[in-house]
Amino acid sequence: MDEGSLTDAMRTTLALFDDGGEPQTTTEIADRLDLGRRATYGRLDRLVERERLRTKKVGANARVWWRPVRSEPEWPAAAESLVEDVLDDVEVGIFVLDETFEVAWINGATERYFGIDRERALGRDKRELVADRVAPAVERSGRFESSVLATYDDNTYTERFECHVTPEEGRTERWLEHRSKPVESGAYAGGRVELYYDVTERVRSERARREEHREFASLVEAIEGYAIVTLDPDGHVETWNPGAERIKGYEAEAIVGEHFSTFYTEADRAAGVPAESLETAAERGSLEAEGWRVRADGTRFWADVTITAIRGDDGELKGYAKVTHDVTERRARERRLARQHDELVSELDEVFERVDDAFYALDEYFRFTYVNDRAEELLGRDRGDLLGRSVWRALDVEEADPIRERFERAMATQESSTFERFSEPLGIWETVRIYPSPSGLSVYFRDITERKETEMALSENEERLRLALEAGDLGVWELDLESGTSPDRSPRHDRIFGYEQPQAEWSFERFLDHVHPADRERVEESFEAAFDTGEWRFECRIVRADGAERWIEGQGEFFDGEGGEPERAVGVVNDVTERVERERELEESKTRYQTLVEHFPNGAVTLVDADLRYVTVGGTPPGEADVDPDELEGRSLREVLPADVADLLVPRYEAALDGEAGEFEADLGDRSYEFRVVPVRDESGAVSAVMGMSQDVTGRRAYEDYLEDAKSQLEAATEAGAIGTWEWHAPEDRFVAGTALARQFGVAPAAAREGVSVERFFEAVHEADRARVEREVRAALDECGEYESEYRVRDAEGELRWVVARGSVECDEDGDPVSFPGALTDITERKRTEIVLERQREQLAALNNLNEVVRETTEAVIEQSTREEIERTVCERLAATDSYLFAWIGDVDARSETVNLRTEAGVEGYLDGISISVDPDDERSGGPTGRALRTSETQISHDIRADERHDPWRSHIEEYGFQSSAAVPIVHEGTTYGVLNVYAERPRAFDGREGAVLTQLGEVVGHAIAAAERKRALMSDELVELEFRIRDVFAALGVQGETGGRVTLDHFVPVGDDEFLVHGTATDEAVETVRTFVEALPHWEDLSVSSDGDPAKFELRLTEPPVLSAVASQGGYVQSAVIEDGDYLMRIHLAPSVDVRRVIDAVEDAYPTARMLRRRQISRDHGDSESTPRGLIEDLTERQRVALEAAYHAGFFEWPRDASGESVAESLGVAAPTFHQHLRKAERKVFESIFSSLVPQPG
Repeated sequence: MDEGSLTDAMRTTLALFDDGGEPQTTTEIADRLDLGRRATYGRLDRLVERERLRTKKVGANARVWWRPVRSEPEWPAAAESLVEDVLDDVEVGIFVLDETFEVAWINGATERYFGIDRERALGRDKRELVADRVAPAVERSGRFESSVLATYDDNTYTERFECHVTPEEGRTERWLEHRSKPVESGAYAGGRVELYYDVTERVRSERARREEHREFASLVEAIEGYAIVTLDPDGHVETWNPGAERIKGYEAEAIVGEHFSTFYTEADRAAGVPAESLETAAERGSLEAEGWRVRADGTRFWADVTITAIRGDDGELKGYAKVTHDVTERRARERRLARQHDELVSELDEVFERVDDAFYALDEYFRFTYVNDRAEELLGRDRGDLLGRSVWRALDVEEADPIRERFERAMATQESSTFERFSEPLGIWETVRIYPSPSGLSVYFRDITERKETEMALSENEERLRLALEAGDLGVWELDLESGTSPDRSPRHDRIFGYEQPQAEWSFERFLDHVHPADRERVEESFEAAFDTGEWRFECRIVRADGAERWIEGQGEFFDGEGGEPERAVGVVNDVTERVERERELEESKTRYQTLVEHFPNGAVTLVDADLRYVTVGGTPPGEADVDPDELEGRSLREVLPADVADLLVPRYEAALDGEAGEFEADLGDRSYEFRVVPVRDESGAVSAVMGMSQDVTGRRAYEDYLEDAKSQLEAATEAGAIGTWEWHAPEDRFVAGTALARQFGVAPAAAREGVSVERFFEAVHEADRARVEREVRAALDECGEYESEYRVRDAEGELRWVVARGSVECDEDGDPVSFPGALTDITERKRTEIVLERQREQLAALNNLNEVVRETTEAVIEQSTREEIERTVCERLAATDSYLFAWIGDVDARSETVNLRTEAGVEGYLDGISISVDPDDERSGGPTGRALRTSETQISHDIRADERHDPWRSHIEEYGFQSSAAVPIVHEGTTYGVLNVYAERPRAFDGREGAVLTQLGEVVGHAIAAAERKRALMSDELVELEFRIRDVFAALGVQGETGGRVTLDHFVPVGDDEFLVHGTATDEAVETVRTFVEALPHWEDLSVSSDGDPAKFELRLTEPPVLSAVASQGGYVQSAVIEDGDYLMRIHLAPSVDVRRVIDAVEDAYPTARMLRRRQISRDHGDSESTPRGLIEDLTERQRVALEAAYHAGFFEWPRDASGESVAESLGVAAPTFHQHLRKAERKVFESIFSSLVPQPG
């Protein structure tokens, strides 16, 4: 076992272990030493190498250490070991002389110190050895020799003095302290022992202290910012520097000799504070305190005072050094910052507690270390009952619960995971997110029971919809428009085409194979047209798999993909063979009857003058079957017509001459006639004649009776399917409807059978659909074609119903519409189910998206994001969801009282060309945005088209296609930071819970911005400077290499993802040093030496460097870093408000031997390369700033250039065009800032 000497640090570490004691972890030892884990691990590992400790690995990443039991050796062996292994290697030179003063034994240190050989020295007379070998190695050898030999003359006393060994080949310059004493017993009684202690460092330190004292005295006289005085042991002033005179107002002549209690307040003097301060400084060595002090003029100032006791070498108190700094302004600033900090902490705590997710943290043994309020609520446990306990025991988790395996796997693999589960202990559905780290797990979970229940309800609704579709005999299909395949179809779909079992494959081509050849081209054309219209409707014949020919009716809707092109289609198909056959039978019957009627003379058209004389006669007037029409012209009605016919018609013609038109039917004999009498007016509007029309409708009445019977049969057959029929006689605007349809439109069935105006039916159509329906009807009339439309109507009870109407316009030979028969189906239940499902899906998706945005916004606060980052995150997340089209945030320009755009996402330039005001007298302030800013309340537009508040901007907003919007004020504690506007293409998108969550989002954003603004307020020009020295950095990092030369790390450019570009220099002999570091250190990468000069310039890439990452995370920077002759000197600048301790720990963890030389507060040096005038770069984006810095430090702007744009782009990991784009924009912004600052200011 190696029993060599241990360093003080290793002995301190070893003392924490008992022989055979309990094993301890690295973390436990680090906590007891107050060291970082890395430094502690290094000490423990070296003790294992020296066989003082033993170790083994436990778990995935842990290790334990213990001290083995040591057996007591037998003394002779121990004594030999003590001499050979301990004293021979100890760093103290030893001479052992016998009673004749011959050299009996020397150790290895003596050989090294004086350059003598042990074998030649043993047995020699020490007097001769001193004269020949030892004294010549010492400065002032004669004095040394006489001092040593004098002890031999009188071997009864001890001796102690210092000597200076000069350097020469075989020995090193050093200072030694000689100590010797006689040996009074044992084998060498009468002899003497001489010890030489190496006091080189102490001597050098004392010299340095003397020099520092001299420099300090000069410095004290030059310092004016601090009062530096010395006091005698009783507290009287002995010295007085210019700083003391400036701060305290006393001249030296007036205060020297006075008691220092003069500077204290009366209350402090009465309380004995001055005397107590001196006693404490004398007892402890120094005292630091703050308090009120009094100037010569009686005014007070807040002082930072340090009193240090001054003692002589013998420990006697010589007096005190007292340093006073006027920190009145600093105290006031700190008090303000403290208040602001408390407010900020309170706000961040409040924001953190607003996070919807429950959160708890576990250590590596799965014990609770943190539980937030939401977790307490969901777990049903008090935080105090959980902390420190195992999660398995605290929550009664069964051994077989899968969550155990998930937690253990996350800890072992260090990979995060997210999953949903039903928690038996909690009785809820939950989403769980696990984030592992070497020290434990962070667990976020959320109660999603309500969402799960909603999803199950949706599933049940979908099942009900499926059953409804099956009951309605409809087949459902979905078609991939890119591949032409149909991945999803209902079983009814395949049965319509003659397949009893669902088919494994289906496609559009297979569908066309079933379409009747005569209809195939028409179906294909309608399918191609649907790519433009988005809707596909068709009716055709098919040939089933069993060879049967059937009629089908289909409809579908096309949906666009991300590229804006149709990607898939969804629709239904129905077997309408029976309906088509019934319609064909009716049409054939009607055609046969019309042909029969047209071949019989059945009416006449007449024109009579004011005297009721025939002017023109066409056809045969009623009752005059044997009269030639030409013979009637010029004769009066009563003269021509039979008396009974004349009595019927003459009064109607006379009424027509008075301007009253008439229409009626009458039976004459065994015939039925229809009469119409119409006044004919001249250009002045006066009635000049009457036109009369008579038509024998005996056959038509018989035909209508036939039709009515047929329709009654059809209605009776289809009443269960809520189908109604109609026939519109377009020329005379007589709309004849069946009972079911009449009731559907709120028209009396009797009137409907007789026929009413089509407007009566249009009045029942929902006002939002009416114009469209009228256009579609007119289009069908114009084209004499098929008609189909879905719309809403109000029935007789005023209830809103959905219907689908299908019909066909019949025209005469001239293309004029004659009749328009059709049928109507009530589809209310289907539409309601579809609408409810769709609205539930949209609302659920929107709520999930909103909650995710709230969570990410809260995370941005925790990560101390800026206001701009928070606002951009919110807008981008909202616009990226499927629930919303776009979003933007604006604030108010106080001068113009108009809204200014801060950020937008999902849209570009939405506010371009429009103005929104917050002035109540301005009509442009009445919209949702202006009202939200004025009232601090969320403003929602459920239907943009009907909301008059949007009228001032109507022409602008219509092109964006949204139907509803929400304007959410961003407010915190009475301060309005702006307004968040969100737009959706869904009507009433922000009803209920969705609007409430969006309002909550506005509050969270307000909190976030308030926190970010206060963080910015804490920034100042004051800096904390940390200076570290790492002796022999090669040994500290375990790197083998040459230590000569000088390396400077001058500029650090962050390029993202915890990567930095470093530009520096290295002398000739140090270039290889840099390469050695790159090969040995994992975070030193990609070295390129860019010049061959001395020093040479180089560029280095660092990935996740521990110190630099910690400094950057705190907003600081490395002001200078120099490696010279193996020593590493590093200076770091940080803001006063950051966690300085974190940076110190990072340095000490990375470099266990690092020593902090200085920690002080300084003012920012505006000549510092890191303090570029803010106005020049404040407008640059992060990428623009990085491109500019990287180009500058790489020598891109030198002439000739040290680096090309391509090489700089490669170092940044971007394409060359991208780099040049960022660089040009950065150059333009910097020049704009420079030139704008040169513009003369008025006055």
